[in-house]
Amino acid sequence: ASATASAAEGGEGAPVPPLQAGAALASPREVALHAAPPCVFEPPPGVAYMRVSIFLTSGASLLPPELLEQFNPLSLNVASVRDLPGVRVEAKPLQKYVAKSPFALQEQYCKLTYAVIRPIDPALGPRLMGTHGQTVGKSAVWEHKATLLTGHVDRHLFEEAIAMRPLVVEVHDRDPKPTAEEAARYQGLVDGAVVLGPDEYPELAPPADSAAQAVAAPPDAKAGKGSPAKDGPADDAALEPTGLDVFAVDKIFLLELSARWETAGDSFSHGTAKFRLDGLFNQAKQVAAAFARTKADGSDERMDQTIAMKMREPVVPTKRRIMPKGGEDDWALEEGERLVRKPGDYLAADTSLRLQVRLHRPYRTLEEDAGEIIGASTLEPRPFARVVFTFEYKNKGMLQAIIAAMDEVNDAALQDIQGSLRSYQLTEEEVAAAHAGTLDIVSGFHIIDRDCRMIVMEGLTATMERIMAAVPREHANDYACRILSNPDVEFHERLYTSLNVDLKKINLRDPLPVLCRMPEIYNRTKVSSDCFEALHRLHAIRKANRLAELAQQSMFPLVHQLLQVESKYGESISMEDICGEASAPRRTLARKTRVMEDSHMMAAGADTVQAATAAGGHTTERRKAPTDSTNPDFEKSLRERQPQDYLAEQVEALETVRREFEETKVAKETARALDPVSAEFTYSGQKLQYTGLKKAEMRKNLAREKGTHFTHSKDFLSAAISMVDDESNFLKQGRQVTRENWKTKRGFVYPAPKKPSEFYVHPHKPTEARIEILKEEWIENELHPKPVEREMTLKEGQPDFNCLPASGKMVFGGLEPPRFERPYDNNNLGSSTRLPRGSMYLDKDPEFFRSVHLCGEGLAKEKEENKKREEELWQSKVVVDDLDFKVGGFNVRDRPVQLEKASDILQGKAQKISIKMVRNARLPSGKKVPLRQPPYSMFMRAEYSDPRDFTEDLRADDPMTYTAKDLTGQPLNFKTHIHRSLGKPKSQIIESHTRIKPMSEAEKVGERWMRSGSSREGL
Repeated sequence: ASATASAAEGGEGAPVPPLQAGAALASPREVALHAAPPCVFEPPPGVAYMRVSIFLTSGASLLPPELLEQFNPLSLNVASVRDLPGVRVEAKPLQKYVAKSPFALQEQYCKLTYAVIRPIDPALGPRLMGTHGQTVGKSAVWEHKATLLTGHVDRHLFEEAIAMRPLVVEVHDRDPKPTAEEAARYQGLVDGAVVLGPDEYPELAPPADSAAQAVAAPPDAKAGKGSPAKDGPADDAALEPTGLDVFAVDKIFLLELSARWETAGDSFSHGTAKFRLDGLFNQAKQVAAAFARTKADGSDERMDQTIAMKMREPVVPTKRRIMPKGGEDDWALEEGERLVRKPGDYLAADTSLRLQVRLHRPYRTLEEDAGEIIGASTLEPRPFARVVFTFEYKNKGMLQAIIAAMDEVNDAALQDIQGSLRSYQLTEEEVAAAHAGTLDIVSGFHIIDRDCRMIVMEGLTATMERIMAAVPREHANDYACRILSNPDVEFHERLYTSLNVDLKKINLRDPLPVLCRMPEIYNRTKVSSDCFEALHRLHAIRKANRLAELAQQSMFPLVHQLLQVESKYGESISMEDICGEASAPRRTLARKTRVMEDSHMMAAGADTVQAATAAGGHTTERRKAPTDSTNPDFEKSLRERQPQDYLAEQVEALETVRREFEETKVAKETARALDPVSAEFTYSGQKLQYTGLKKAEMRKNLAREKGTHFTHSKDFLSAAISMVDDESNFLKQGRQVTRENWKTKRGFVYPAPKKPSEFYVHPHKPTEARIEILKEEWIENELHPKPVEREMTLKEGQPDFNCLPASGKMVFGGLEPPRFERPYDNNNLGSSTRLPRGSMYLDKDPEFFRSVHLCGEGLAKEKEENKKREEELWQSKVVVDDLDFKVGGFNVRDRPVQLEKASDILQGKAQKISIKMVRNARLPSGKKVPLRQPPYSMFMRAEYSDPRDFTEDLRADDPMTYTAKDLTGQPLNFKTHIHRSLGKPKSQIIESHTRIKPMSEAEKVGERWMRSGSSREGL
């Protein structure tokens, strides 16, 4: 057998697979020297590899027989994958990407094709295996062998893992190629251009006394994954980086390669194939060996009991397991890259994966499997069992029986607890005892929707048999009730111990089949993979008919998956959901009143009532008069009533309508046959279109009626029938003339040619209007006058107001100009007893602190005078006689009268050819036919009639039928108008109807009345 020292995954190396046992080759040396490797091998840059092949010519195994029996190796050979789909597109604009080959995009953007074998069970170890990389194409041949030693694993764990979990193999043919920085990382580690951080791979750190590694990271280099070291001076040999040892880089490469295998399915789409390995438990060879031993020939030959299987499974497309929030950020990718990132169409291409499995010896003997009874059995039974109940929501009896049986078991196991079982939380010791099988408790979950209940319980096998005895099966499984229980189907571990000793109740907002048909469960941005898997398994449990099917296919959901379903689709739980009975309404005590019958009935039944009361019995007596429950007239009408046959009436009406339709159809066909206009052209836009010809015929017939206006409606004049063909020649000619008026005769020329006189004009010459404005005298700030403000004249020597406060002992505020004792005298300069001007007197100015905002009428008067002055100035510049725009001596309206909206359009001579023809129309005799103006309304000439009083048709009032009366006792009719203030006190009434008394002459005194009197006298 051949074993490669290392391999590559998409251009990367792979771990060394274990050595395999096999038959000797005919020419091992020739195969080793001349045969090409089975897969493409391309080591990463910076690391060199050597291919070593070991051959056993004797045909023996590398392991001795005793170790083979002890370790019982399981060999997995991932042979090949066939019929890969490549990239398939349907849109024509995308056909250019697959015109050359469906694998062209994968060759450009993707790694080599490789496969990853997921671990079967954690008990077998967390080993993740990957194949070599194969060139992208329609098929990939790996022949990758891997070996698992199963002898050291607990037999029951291995059997349960093989029987209930499939072997998952991922086919990766769409992983993107590594970037240039990632490809050069290992070369940089070897050369020293890339330095590892302090927390990266501490197990590979160099020793402290290594001088070579001491200079591998210069002081100015930044630590971190993929961070390059800065180049030092060329002439400084001490700072030149040395790099890591090539074997350390190889270990880093293998560790990172395993991590990429683990997360490849999380980040990229791929294909998945699942293999069931329960065929390893086939005991056909063991049975054949047992029959051989029973022969009497005395032969001691031992048969080869190696189990070998060749399997082929279809590859199913699978999306990436972890979808980032907000979807994939593929806006920066090219169009070809986005096509490659989509899952491949493996099912349409019938893609399949080949796998070869080989087990050295059977895992069970016939004695352990009770097939051959020789002594006592050594098979350890699995301690746990599970039961599934599926029944209707309204089946209260079964629900209460299941809960009672479960509570009985848990009460017996947990006798010293405080509180109820519903609120009890298991301790760590109790959880460990439950998993070990020493604590006899029952746990599970309860799925509820509005149609069905589904309960899954697990516990010890004997305990589940007691529960099944307490909840017996009444009839065979059907759609109304299904119970799945089999004591032979056992499990090695519990799944629902964390749910404690009460059923975990999950009430779904929609029925489970409806949830499983919703498209959103396939969108990983909305529904997680755990939630989807839980819904899938719950739906499989509801449809299953055998418990063994669920155990073999691992269809029991895990606890964290159930919690995902509850968080996504769960809702509140009612008492009816928990125990099957709705909470009883609160009863109210009503006061009982007894209505006694007449004295004869009491007297007749007094003795009976007294006797019954004395005997302690219950008596009933009538508490109201008997009800009249018979109606002879109604019963007679029921007997004599003839039911109306609505179906016969509908059949008769249908026959009448059908007969009328046939008659109408015959009449239409006859009229169509006699129609001189043929219906050969029926589509709009054709010159001889049938509808257009019929309209022309109708206009010809209507033109014979003189003085008549035809409309499509008998109520509206606006629906008038056009007596002119819209497609006639004179209309086309009129439209042509209208279009010609839009255009210039010489056509559109830009820029337009200039006249010779325009060449002598300056290009920036102002217009004539601007020249007239520039001739006027310039007035500074004419359009921006100075704002109105109070004028202030300072006295001689008086300073203006200073907003800065005075310093020292000077008085801050308004002061009048200083006064001196005498005029200035230069002769007193320098005198110590006499000043040049004598003493100075400072008096306060009472008007200085007066605010401009308290100006009173002065400022308002100034504003009014300024406004009047501006108006007079504007009036002096007016050169027209009147400021209003008048036409014909009258002011023009801002808005036209509605009846005169079209007056300006209709004034003057007509310019349109069709209107000219109408206005100049003449009879055949030559007499001119004037165009009359249409009336404003079609009802103008109709005789006016007053509207009819509708009260004349009402029934006359009859005071004898009135029930209400007024204060005088007279009958009062029904009041239809009730005032809102009726019946309210005066303080709440808003309106007041008090009459105002007129003023007397004595009150009409004062200046107001005198002015009004004098004005009246003047008038």
